[in-house]
Amino acid sequence: MSQKELPARPNLDHLKNQAKELLKAHSARDPSVCERLRSLNRFKGKSDAEILAADLPLQDAQFVLAMEYGFSGWNELKQRVEAAGRGREAMSDTEWDDKLKEQIEAQARARISGAGAVARIGGIKDLDLLNAYSIQRLMGEIKLEDLVALLKAMPEEARERFLVNLSAKRRAEVAREMEAGGGKAGEAGAARALDIARKALAEGAYALRTEEEERKEREATRDAGILREFSAGPTSRKSAAELLRLFLLLASKARAEGVIAIDRAVEGRVDDPLMKLGLEMAVDYVALNKPDDFAAAMQAKKKEMLAEYGKRLDLIILGTGGIGTGMNPSLMEERGRPLA
Repeated sequence: MSQKELPARPNLDHLKNQAKELLKAHSARDPSVCERLRSLNRFKGKSDAEILAADLPLQDAQFVLAMEYGFSGWNELKQRVEAAGRGREAMSDTEWDDKLKEQIEAQARARISGAGAVARIGGIKDLDLLNAYSIQRLMGEIKLEDLVALLKAMPEEARERFLVNLSAKRRAEVAREMEAGGGKAGEAGAARALDIARKALAEGAYALRTEEEERKEREATRDAGILREFSAGPTSRKSAAELLRLFLLLASKARAEGVIAIDRAVEGRVDDPLMKLGLEMAVDYVALNKPDDFAAAMQAKKKEMLAEYGKRLDLIILGTGGIGTGMNPSLMEERGRPLA
């Protein structure tokens, strides 16, 4: 399906109505909407009849529409439209175009000259305001010992962001230097790095993060964290602490991008039956719209899993005890069969 283009002056109410029209067509069992709805993971590979028989919340229709316009979700589309509309209500198209050009040129001048940027870098912790390109340049321009001193002087969150912007080879060098007690230049080495950054900002060689860059970095960091947690082992074997870390990341993603984004993030990665059921119902808005149904289904699944796990534990006790006491294998099979 070809991507739609937003009009020059997009209207959020108009877009909301488009989503409602999609919802209305689905309610009317119009088969022409099925191909559009297959962009949702839960409808991929489904027949037209299955799609038209399923519930379709308004949030899903909005998500489909946002993707058709080339956005990752409704929130991103909404933010783009609202940003485009700020301050232009009373302007003609020509006035708006002129103002937009002025804003772009002013932003370019600020990034070239570093105007106001130097004043915001008052100490080591403020270096976290640099964009990724500038961080990479800074770490490439200072000596290894000064880099280690800088990293030691930074708050943990900022230090992690700097380390992410190092190559694997350079990161290994830094790790070895830190383990060996490097960075003895201490405050002097960190101060040298700060001076280099301030000078480069003044000359326009470095720049601070924009709000858009900061948002994208947060998303990338969150997604990398989710992938890291899944890669660390199957969900069915995770400890409570590991599960909590994963759920916090997923909850943050859902609040920022909409709950449908979780469907894509976890697809094929959850082997725990209870967690899989809960996430499926969360994505389908059962937990939000039918909390009693959600609780009943989860408790029933929990009871089923506990019964199965109890049988497994009983079988382990029977088997290990039988081995220790020399039980006849035929007797062990007779007693263990109901538990298997």
